[in-house]
Amino acid sequence: MLRKLRVGELPEHGQGGEYSGNKWGESLFVLFFAPNFSPQVPPPFFALIAFAKLPAADIFARAMPELEPPDTHYVSFAQGWLELGDVAAARADLERVSVAAREHPEVLAVRWGILAEERRWAEALAVAAELIKVAPERPAGWINQAFALHELKGTAEARLQLLTVVKKFPRVSIIPYNLACYACQLGDLHESIAWLAKASAIAGKSEIKQMALADRDLEPLWPAIIKL
Repeated sequence: MLRKLRVGELPEHGQGGEYSGNKWGESLFVLFFAPNFSPQVPPPFFALIAFAKLPAADIFARAMPELEPPDTHYVSFAQGWLELGDVAAARADLERVSVAAREHPEVLAVRWGILAEERRWAEALAVAAELIKVAPERPAGWINQAFALHELKGTAEARLQLLTVVKKFPRVSIIPYNLACYACQLGDLHESIAWLAKASAIAGKSEIKQMALADRDLEPLWPAIIKL
């Protein structure tokens, strides 16, 4: 079942901004996964994150034109179905998007969410790579690429890929958080703690602590996290 997560602040062109939980139609959503966030509900999970201070037109004006109706409606419908866990309906609505708009970042983001929910990680990896190509300034592509690699048992490569954009998105807390997860799974607990500290500095200690204590990827660190 897909779940919304609030994980900190989103950058204005990499430098500032904030997350918003429900801004579809007013600002631009991105999708990414947080590794194994809840032990009660099995992964995958995605976070819906909006550029709350910059309209979509400002963010992507230099890259490509905005989506136009009815494509905007199809993407919105698909996103809604995805939130409700109806992947088949989400895919059906996304397939109605015009051919010319299928490489738009908003369309790619929803497509990635569908593939991730279906656990089709190789295809999800390809879509994440395309999202990076068309919108490199958007953190979702980089985060999604790393997560797909992680799910494909390429955690070491996922870590390396995400390390390349830490400075590019200094206010996106899910990047150090996911790096903490990858480091922990690779057995480097000291590095993992350091990344959790960086995530906490962005999103707040209580929020990151709550996430971490519900994240199986960080289970080896739970005794230490409890004391934070």
